[in-house]
Amino acid sequence: MVSMLNQMRTGLIALCFALLLLFIIQGVSAVECDGLSFEIEEADHHGGDYKDVGDITDVCECAKLCENDDKCLAFALITSTKRCYLKDKVNPRENEPGTYTGIKENGNGNDRFVDGVEAIGDRNGGTNKNYISTLKDVNLNGLTYQWANWNIGSVRNGPPEEDTTFSISEPVTLKYIDTYHWNNGKGVDEPGEITIIDSNGKEYGPWQASGKQGQGGVPNALWVVKPNVKLPAGKYIVIDSDPDTWSNNKESGNAGFAGIQCN
Repeated sequence: MVSMLNQMRTGLIALCFALLLLFIIQGVSAVECDGLSFEIEEADHHGGDYKDVGDITDVCECAKLCENDDKCLAFALITSTKRCYLKDKVNPRENEPGTYTGIKENGNGNDRFVDGVEAIGDRNGGTNKNYISTLKDVNLNGLTYQWANWNIGSVRNGPPEEDTTFSISEPVTLKYIDTYHWNNGKGVDEPGEITIIDSNGKEYGPWQASGKQGQGGVPNALWVVKPNVKLPAGKYIVIDSDPDTWSNNKESGNAGFAGIQCN
């Protein structure tokens, strides 16, 4: 009887230790790997892979491969396949069990997205600090925008809680608008329409969007229109015909993802 109790006690201690270890591993947001600091989490930034290396089981080994490669901005280790993927583009974050991702903390990753996030301005009636007329380029997704709120945070479906707004201080030609529909990795069957509305209620559009694949081959995740219309100075709201699948997150100010090109 005593022997059985001892075995049970030993098993319980081992179980508690394993659970504690799991909690510690999952709770770590920054991992120090031989002096290299990466933000590590169980997730992925799908796409952007330019190189993969097999037979890698240690996340720090994968991190070192990225750290020692000037082209690398982020990495992902898929534990089931033991493959380490190096990325030269950081796409929106998605939860991915069994995959561990890290972004370089030297400014090469997150800094790409800072201007796009700050360009949102104040959505509560204050002054919108972003003026397209300054033509301050925002480089995201392999494109150069004059306004964008894309970022690398984990996305969710809509409807977005806040409007996607932008302001211009002088007339411009609106060349391009895109919106994003990750939709939990399912994309959409067909792209819809994009419209913009000025502060007086005047509508521009709607324009039928063409669809492009998102990261990981997600169908019609990126909706693109090319209006080529003149816009007077003012404040505008971007309207997407499928708000239920319009990607948004805290980092975008809870507004639907969009990017704009103009001159």
